[in-house]
Amino acid sequence: ESYDLLITDIFMPEMDGIEFIIKARSSKPDLKIIAISGQNLRFGGFLEAARKLGANATLEKPVTLEAMQKAVETVLET
Repeated sequence: ESYDLLITDIFMPEMDGIEFIIKARSSKPDLKIIAISGQNLRFGGFLEAARKLGANATLEKPVTLEAMQKAVETVLET
């Protein structure tokens, strides 16, 4: 399937978001990615790691609808 944007959480049950970003980036280098996490401060640095590995934007939970809309618009415009 064709898609323009991937939004992923960092902490997921079967594959973490960091691994998912790496796999997505390797199979579709131009894919726009937004990573989200509610555990960034607790475990430290995961959103920064996501950015370094190719996420175009990151958001900390809880995410407001307005913040998500702005991130999506910004990422898709670049």
